[in-house]
Amino acid sequence: MTELPPIPLADIRALIAAGRQREVMTLLEAWPAGDPDGLEALRCLADCQILEGLPDQAITSLQFSLLFDPDHRPSRVSLARLLWQNDQLPQALSLLPELLLEEPSNLEEALLLVRILYDGEQFELALEVCERLLLNHGDAAEAWFAQAMVLQCLGRYAEAITAYGRALELQEDWHQAAVNRGLLRLLAGDALGGGEDYERRWLLGELTESPLVALPRWDGRPCSGTVLLWAEQGLGDELFWLGFLSACVAHQPQLALVLDPRLVGLVSRRFPAITVLPRTEQAAVPADVVAAVPLGSLPGVLSRRQRPVPVPFEAWLGAQRPEQSVVALGPCRLGLFWRSFQRQRGPIKSLQLADLAPLATIVGLELQSLQYGDASEALAAFAAATGVTIQPPDFDPFEDIEALVAAISACAGVVTIPSVVAHLCGALGVPCLVLSVSSLARPWYWEGEGDRCPWYPSVQVWRCTSRAQLPQRLAQLPLWASALVPRPDPLD
Repeated sequence: MTELPPIPLADIRALIAAGRQREVMTLLEAWPAGDPDGLEALRCLADCQILEGLPDQAITSLQFSLLFDPDHRPSRVSLARLLWQNDQLPQALSLLPELLLEEPSNLEEALLLVRILYDGEQFELALEVCERLLLNHGDAAEAWFAQAMVLQCLGRYAEAITAYGRALELQEDWHQAAVNRGLLRLLAGDALGGGEDYERRWLLGELTESPLVALPRWDGRPCSGTVLLWAEQGLGDELFWLGFLSACVAHQPQLALVLDPRLVGLVSRRFPAITVLPRTEQAAVPADVVAAVPLGSLPGVLSRRQRPVPVPFEAWLGAQRPEQSVVALGPCRLGLFWRSFQRQRGPIKSLQLADLAPLATIVGLELQSLQYGDASEALAAFAAATGVTIQPPDFDPFEDIEALVAAISACAGVVTIPSVVAHLCGALGVPCLVLSVSSLARPWYWEGEGDRCPWYPSVQVWRCTSRAQLPQRLAQLPLWASALVPRPDPLD
């Protein structure tokens, strides 16, 4: 039987442009072997597979085409994008060395290369690409935004603020750039400018506004009725913003506060004059409430009234329940928290418990797990490898925050990843070491210069730009923890 001639490639592309990719896929699967346009037909097939949501098949098609034409840059770029989008980051990174040998063909390609390098924690190389990108696309807000994100991961905060500002000059409605800049300005101590920028978080569509926003917004001036404060974010963020509460109390005598039910007892005992309510779907608001403001807006509200923003925070958290109080005398206990269950950032910022094995060598130190979730397998493996048993918690650290506070208070110090535990340590004034293994998973408030935490005097943050720097930091753990162990007085 005579083989039918293939349909012209121009017609193939026209069909794809018309959204008829399924029809095209049928035509391309019957493409004659050995046809001189076969490689281009294979690339068209990959385009159709992408449009049809078949990434694995598209990856195979592109890889096959590159076997015959390894220098075809568009195919290499498309393959890198597919691998990156489908959680095959190492494979995507392997394609970049050759792609970086020449200038990207357009802005979209350049931004893709930056993003892959960014996600691969290759920030210095990503910055080089950004600088080359801005030479050709200095009028593109996306290019400045990309550079700002990379500079932020490198700890070059002032330069990142400038780059976010340039992106906003070019595209003033870029709310994410404003929010990012605002958080860095807050970090730098600019509560007024940072607070104004951060208000644009509501325009991102990511936060759920409380019904309480129907109330008039509090502007920071003392008023005769009750001002209601409410938390709009997660537990860790709530604890952070509560650090600004003391300044509020000093200027507004009547306050009500709606927050996570797990914090109600702790906060109400520390601030008995405040009406503290659990956040529920049907939260009962006091009848005399005249204005409201979210906790995350406090720095801006306070600074607009020329009131001092209390940074660093005092150890504001009150004592635990009397029945959970601990005797000061006892073993020198070190609390450990190493794993996050957050869906996106959790795996990036978590440690393996085995990473903390150097702590097992310190004489006189008792290790206490503060970890929530089932950690029995990790605790058993640690004991088998080191001969040291880590005491598990006898409560649920996720649900019973009051018991967690009591356990932290009984510790001489705590080693943790960025977490609620770290905020509680800072609020209690307990010595704490935050091991932050990647810039990609470090919330903005754990950024800073050197090892200092700008918010909590009792907290140090060991910041790794990437996980590759972690071994060097882990080797320093025994020195930090040993300082917690009391030494006998040589005169005794």
